[in-house]
Amino acid sequence: MYRCEICGESSKPGDQAYHIIVETRDVSYPRRAHSQAPMKRKDRTKRKRWRPDPGGSGMEIVDEALACVECAAKYSRKVHGAGPGGQEQLAAHG
Repeated sequence: MYRCEICGESSKPGDQAYHIIVETRDVSYPRRAHSQAPMKRKDRTKRKRWRPDPGGSGMEIVDEALACVECAAKYSRKVHGAGPGGQEQLAAHG
């Protein structure tokens, strides 16, 4: 059982919960040289070496809400024009 963070209603036992993404942001992380711990190489020398972190960019979740099936369907139709199931913005939590 859980309480929907959109409508505030308590769920029935066994009802499926959905995590809906409320807010996202663009984020970019710079490349970092020698940032990951050394590990043994798989070759014959058995030398240790530092690995760089390549960095990158993308979307990051800022806020998400736990929602019931009805609220998730309403949110999905409002944002995507479709119901729950197979949508990127809806993640089932069961």
